[in-house]
Amino acid sequence: MRPVRAALGCAMAGSVLLGASGGFAANMPAGGTVRIFVVPGKSQGQGTIVLAGAIGDYGKTHKVNKNGIGEAVLQKGTFQVNLAGIQKKLNNSKPIILDKTTCSYVFGATAPVTLLNGTGAYKGISGTLMLTETFAGYGPFYKSGTHKGQCNTSNNATPLAQYGSVQGVGTVKFG
Repeated sequence: MRPVRAALGCAMAGSVLLGASGGFAANMPAGGTVRIFVVPGKSQGQGTIVLAGAIGDYGKTHKVNKNGIGEAVLQKGTFQVNLAGIQKKLNNSKPIILDKTTCSYVFGATAPVTLLNGTGAYKGISGTLMLTETFAGYGPFYKSGTHKGQCNTSNNATPLAQYGSVQGVGTVKFG
């Protein structure tokens, strides 16, 4: 009877372990199409991120370094995003003043970004997303001087209200 119990115990333990490893594999992303949504924060590069599709996760984005690399810190791991191309486009874009009497403006850019250096569930991540950053705002008016009452479009003008959105779609792989 003992050998039967031992064999049965081994079989049960084996099936629990195999079932558990199957469960772990089910939680690992398989790769495929992913959509990314970021609400920018007050500091450049910081914000709230949600991913849907091949990756279903959420978290925070961190400041971009001098080389244009940002980081997504998610619930199941982290990865870096090479944002240098879109940063260059944004830096060269000029706001479009929609109406000088309301001092409202928009600007943005679209460019590919690459994903790299994953940790946790995102270890071995690679892929490219087409990212679009869109910004809108309501600028201040000059309060005095020769431009009094006109829209202040100078680089040092602080917007009175602003909106930002970052969205992208692409394909990711792991390993």
